[in-house]
Amino acid sequence: MFKQGFSGQASRKKNFSWQFLASPKLAIIILILLGITCAIGTFVPQDKVFHYYTHRYGFRIGFWLFKLGLTKIYHSYLFIGLLLIFSINLIACSVRRIISFKKEDSLTIDKEYLNTLELKEMLFSVKAINELKEKIFQILSKKRFKFLSRQDGSTMLISSHKGKSAIFGPYLVHLSLLVIILAGVFTIRFSSRGELKILEGTVAEISHLSAQTFQIRLDKFDIEYYPQTRNVKDYKSTLSVLENAKKVLTKTIEVNKPLSYKGITFYQSSYGYQWDAVMLIVKQKQKSNVYKVKLGQEFVIPGAGVTVLVDRFVPDLLVEKGKGITTKSEEPLNPACHIIVYQNGEKEEGKEKSLWIAAKFPQHASYKQGDLVISLMQGVSTAYTVLGVVKDPGALAFWLGSGLLLVGIFTSLFIYHRRVYGLIKEDGERTSILIAAETKRNKMAFKKEFTQLVAAIKEVIGR
Repeated sequence: MFKQGFSGQASRKKNFSWQFLASPKLAIIILILLGITCAIGTFVPQDKVFHYYTHRYGFRIGFWLFKLGLTKIYHSYLFIGLLLIFSINLIACSVRRIISFKKEDSLTIDKEYLNTLELKEMLFSVKAINELKEKIFQILSKKRFKFLSRQDGSTMLISSHKGKSAIFGPYLVHLSLLVIILAGVFTIRFSSRGELKILEGTVAEISHLSAQTFQIRLDKFDIEYYPQTRNVKDYKSTLSVLENAKKVLTKTIEVNKPLSYKGITFYQSSYGYQWDAVMLIVKQKQKSNVYKVKLGQEFVIPGAGVTVLVDRFVPDLLVEKGKGITTKSEEPLNPACHIIVYQNGEKEEGKEKSLWIAAKFPQHASYKQGDLVISLMQGVSTAYTVLGVVKDPGALAFWLGSGLLLVGIFTSLFIYHRRVYGLIKEDGERTSILIAAETKRNKMAFKKEFTQLVAAIKEVIGR
């Protein structure tokens, strides 16, 4: 008695554990927890340094956000653990459905069960049971039903079905979610992301993200503007992949049209200008000359005894209270530069003149001394592109999982499993045929199909 009681208790615990793991309630709880963690990852900036959080949220809150791992929530054991439990739940649900499906035997269905079905009709015929079976088989084959039969004396049960592939829809959805979760874990643990700034005509080596070293060269960088404005419409980078100094691939990339090579993807992230020099207009004795002067370089104006140091350049002049001179954007919409002017080469403190000159306002923002006028024409720059560089080993699995998910949803929504039964029984000179059917989805459409099927059977069996 003791052994039987202990065994029964262990069995109940085992069944409880199995039911719990396969429970939809567990799935709902895990999904809610995953939603909360994703919300934290959305509202709390991720992967920043400690001082960022203490500065933004205050020391106490920032400290605990960092301490509890909420600043790297997607890399935390909590998030990965929730994904693992959700995966186990999906597997358990699938196994439970498979076991219950295997236990079903359509040839053990009796008349009592058929009478409980909503779709049913009783027919009668004077033909023999075997002749009726062949007639019904022909109609079912024409309607693309697959069928089985079992005869027990004067009684025969026919079981047929169509659209059985619909039962695989939930399994495909479960499998796709598992593949997507696996892809996400691979992305979290093994992906690498960064940025790469390349000047036009220069080469950058890619070695730390790939097992085999190759180079990326920026052949050309183009910016397209809206008509009659300096508002950027699009920007593109023409990239070449080099291996052993030989070009193996060239592609023009833009936003949402990346370049992929050996598992590494290069996205068009942003762009900028490296301002190297300025073009100065020097007017002296009614003559104007244009000079190119590099930033940080001194320039002696011939015949004037004046030395000019171009100290700083901003492409879009902005004066902010408390911040001084800065730039509003990287576009040369309002170029200005800061110059220091020395008379007769004297560089003693207090004898130089320091000022900003602006290309848009030469009358007010330029250097004037006697008949000498120094104004800004424009800045000289080299464009560079900023590439987002991503190595994501889970990307292929993610797209595979997404494809399986679409197939699973389509199968579940647009294909439905229906069953049609025929119970044929000889009773003296008359044979009764009970036609019954069932489906769990799209019952209105199947009712019409069932009516047409019964009408076809009536035509061939006679009365």
